[in-house]
Amino acid sequence: MKLKKWQKRAIKHGIVTVQDWEKLKAQTYAAGVKMAENAEQHGGIAKVNREILKELKRLNRLHFGKIPKEFKPKLRELESKLKDLD
Repeated sequence: MKLKKWQKRAIKHGIVTVQDWEKLKAQTYAAGVKMAENAEQHGGIAKVNREILKELKRLNRLHFGKIPKEFKPKLRELESKLKDLD
């Protein structure tokens, strides 16, 4: 698993350990597999995938906090990068 910068910083400052993150992630994936087996009951495989991603993002926010603004690129920065590529 490759950690993002802000996740590494959270671990460095002792907010959460890698083992905690791995355990929660594994539990979420296990629940996803069970849901995928009965995808029709849960509204199809696309809905199951969406639910699992939502849960992983929620865990991420709980354990690492919100992504700091300095790591969120602003729309203008993205647009200028795209213009540079043209």
